[in-house]
This record gives sequence, C-alpha cells and structure tokens, in this order.
Amino acid sequence: MSDVRQWLEALELGKYAGLFAENDIDFDVLTELADDDLKELGLSLGHRKKLLKAINNLAGGGEPAPISGPTT
Repeated sequence: MSDVRQWLEALELGKYAGLFAENDIDFDVLTELADDDLKELGLSLGHRKKLLKAINNLAGGGEPAPISGPTT
C-alpha cells in the first residue's frame, strides 16, 4: 500500500493516502477506479480529474509516476 501512498504524494494528493488504504485500493484496483468511485470517496472534481488522468497513464502501461504539468 505504501507504493500507492508514494504515488499519491508525487501527484501532490498524499492527503488521500489514508483514504485509499482504508478502502484497500492498491495498484491492482487503482486502474479500475472510475469518476463515480472517486466521487463516492469524497474527492473534489479537480482532484478526481487529476487522478483519472494519472490512472489512465497507469492503465496505458506507463510507470506509476506523477503526471507532469504544462511546459512553458
């Protein structure tokens, strides 16, 4: 579970690590989460969108790494 914690912290969403742990969300389950699941967990719209983008990167075979912001 600590891997998910580190991943969330890298996304600057570490405050949800305990919530994910309480709900037994690990990398196997993470890629199956949908917007409604995250909403049910109480995440804000912006955080849901950010997480869904990062989860989509994981589902596409990418490394469990944070998404990068826009480059200037």
